[in-house]
Amino acid sequence: MTYLQLVSEHPSLLFPVAITAIVVIFLLVVISSLTVGLIDRRLRKSKNATLPANQSAPGRSILYTYPTTFAGAEHGESVWRLLNTDLYQYILSELQKSLQREGFKLTSFKDERIHLPRNIHKTIAKQLVVQKEQYLAPLKSQFECEKIAQNAIENGSAVDMLERILVINSELGWYITHSDGTRDWLYQNLPYRQMKITIRATKEMLTRDVVRCFRDIAYQIKEFSFTDKTMETTETVDVGITCEVQRWNKSAPPGFFPGAAGRTVPHNIEEQHFSTVIPDSCKQYVLLLQGINSTSPEAMAALLDNAAERIAEGESTGADYDDDYGYAFKVFHPGQCS
Repeated sequence: MTYLQLVSEHPSLLFPVAITAIVVIFLLVVISSLTVGLIDRRLRKSKNATLPANQSAPGRSILYTYPTTFAGAEHGESVWRLLNTDLYQYILSELQKSLQREGFKLTSFKDERIHLPRNIHKTIAKQLVVQKEQYLAPLKSQFECEKIAQNAIENGSAVDMLERILVINSELGWYITHSDGTRDWLYQNLPYRQMKITIRATKEMLTRDVVRCFRDIAYQIKEFSFTDKTMETTETVDVGITCEVQRWNKSAPPGFFPGAAGRTVPHNIEEQHFSTVIPDSCKQYVLLLQGINSTSPEAMAALLDNAAERIAEGESTGADYDDDYGYAFKVFHPGQCS
């Protein structure tokens, strides 16, 4: 018997059956709504859990993958990577500038690569440590940065840092070569070995006493090998004679003698060394020596002996140089300025 036949035979059943049907339909609608809401909520939660891997939460760029947990391992690694990327981009930029200042450049041609001379390597390593300190602590003084860099040179950490950077660059296809082939010969002569000797003698002292002092210094030069360290000593040699000796290496041009050869004092020496002498009651003898990378202590001593001989003969100023090897001197009488 169908539903319509049952209702036609028993009209009193129409209302209860209709109410039951409405209740069932209402319950189905409620259950369906709850189910759809729960599914939508779970989908939203799932989407938020993947943010920002494939889409961005409000206010975040869709171009960057954000760590899911603040202060988590992924977050820490991201911050470390960003900070070090900025730092080493800066260091690499400064490395390129330093290489250019020293007459070198970067190349992608492996067959053109060269090894940096030891003195240039140390110079650039020291510069990079200074730049790194200034980057990390902008308010730190130049003196403090230089002191840290010098310590890094002495303990080897500066040279080691530069060496590791150069090795990684080589693995990535960046090599060092000369920026100008014509400068190869010039850089084979570096560093310049430079000395400045200043003798102050009272009016009572004779020229031969001063010359003897120069010859004693020449003898000492022959007895000691050169070092990379800057040296400065002041000594009272005799009653009435004081001697100051400064010795250093210069890793880049120009040197004392920019001309090819000559026997007159170059203008740059007059301007930078002789014109700065302060006259007093003593007679002052200022003598400059310069050799090249391959100059022996004996050769430097011979330069000094030659200059001393000219002073002994009464010359008050003079020079003798060939390319980057030679000497220049000047004698200042009491009260005389350059």
